[in-house]
Amino acid sequence: MSILASYLLPHPPLAIPEIGKGKEAMLPSVLEAFRSVGREIASLAPDTIIIATPHAESYSDYIQLSDGEVGIGSMHDFGHREINYRFLYDRELSDAISSIASLRGFPAGSEGGEDMALDHGTMVPLYFINQHYTSYKVVRMGLSGLSSMDHYHMGMIIREAVERLGRKAVFIASGDLSHVLKDDGPYGRDPSGEQYDQILVNSLKQGDFARVLDLDPAFVRKAKVCGHRAFAVLMGTLDGKKPDIRFYGYENAFGIGYASFAFHPKEEDPSRNFMAIYLKDEKEKAARKNAKASPYVRLCLEALRKYLTEGKIIRVPADFPPEGKSKGSCFVTVYLHDQPHGCIGTIQPTKRSLGEEIIANAIEAATDDPRYLPIKADDLDYVTFKVDAVRELEDCLESDLNPKRYGLVVSYGPRRGVLLPNLPEIEDVQSQIEVAREKAGIAKSAHLTFQRFKITTYR
Repeated sequence: MSILASYLLPHPPLAIPEIGKGKEAMLPSVLEAFRSVGREIASLAPDTIIIATPHAESYSDYIQLSDGEVGIGSMHDFGHREINYRFLYDRELSDAISSIASLRGFPAGSEGGEDMALDHGTMVPLYFINQHYTSYKVVRMGLSGLSSMDHYHMGMIIREAVERLGRKAVFIASGDLSHVLKDDGPYGRDPSGEQYDQILVNSLKQGDFARVLDLDPAFVRKAKVCGHRAFAVLMGTLDGKKPDIRFYGYENAFGIGYASFAFHPKEEDPSRNFMAIYLKDEKEKAARKNAKASPYVRLCLEALRKYLTEGKIIRVPADFPPEGKSKGSCFVTVYLHDQPHGCIGTIQPTKRSLGEEIIANAIEAATDDPRYLPIKADDLDYVTFKVDAVRELEDCLESDLNPKRYGLVVSYGPRRGVLLPNLPEIEDVQSQIEVAREKAGIAKSAHLTFQRFKITTYR
């Protein structure tokens, strides 16, 4: 057996009559979707419901599967402790998912679970399903800070585990759309919210998963979408399959977008192997960029390749540019699949030459930046680099700062925070200072000293 159907469902607590107290009437398509999906799941009689929720425990670089034997929770946070849940987790399936992920070097499993109480992203859809069917176990997963394609990959792993065990299963992506649709909504209004919801709904109605997966993460963040990565997992459960799609409707009550879909996998369709297509495109994109790379970036690429495949540290080549053979400091940023995946730098030289500095920082950025998983030899075809050589580090006053032109060093005693110039999320001097201060763990009350620097960027 395999995944019989995958559903995209919202999770507004106000849809539950005891909580909504009449406001649920403002969500007619949501209620109809819950009723229809509940009846359909009862007819499919799955052994397991797998549910991805953005409100479960989450990590920046790891997808958490709920551990333990039993899931317990209630709608106490919404004033109704009497609406409670108790169900068995499908430990065998959860372990199979973790095992496949481990074999692939993919960061997912049940390690590190702490707050395992059920969340409303899980409980709201199951409230309605339980009115029609209760003979199931559950696998509950949170989301992470990993990319949309990583979450898509997770969906593929889930389907492989289901097929390996012969489970009858359904998958639910529990998630709301934009939260910035109305002035009186939870986060006010932003045009990106309406744009996102329109793109998502129209793309999924047409089965255009690639359009959704290719959305700029910054755009998704601006639209304040809680369910985007859950939707990516859902699409991964359908990789290589042509789905039969049912759209139940869309609403934007309360300043939040709610969409409901059902996807039933049908025949194989190679044109929908989106992971294979994505990897092919990413490999070609990286190759094109690296073919035009500067000597500084080529040095990064060669240093990392030699280190990952042979465990050796290369030397600066004899034909390296003369300015790279003298002392200098730099920041090296590594990109994996065109997304930042590590940055290590120095603001004062630590090696005999800028070239040696680049080699050391490239390897460390790729393998030892604590914010990211280490890059592996299998990733090399998808890696690109940027080198920012530091110039003219100088003491200055706050009035001398300009975040578009100068990088910043803030100091207080031995603590030091560094930011490169012209970062997209830094709009003004105060933002630059605050982010640098927080990076260094310096208290707000501390009297800061400032240094600024220019950079020369090599790609």
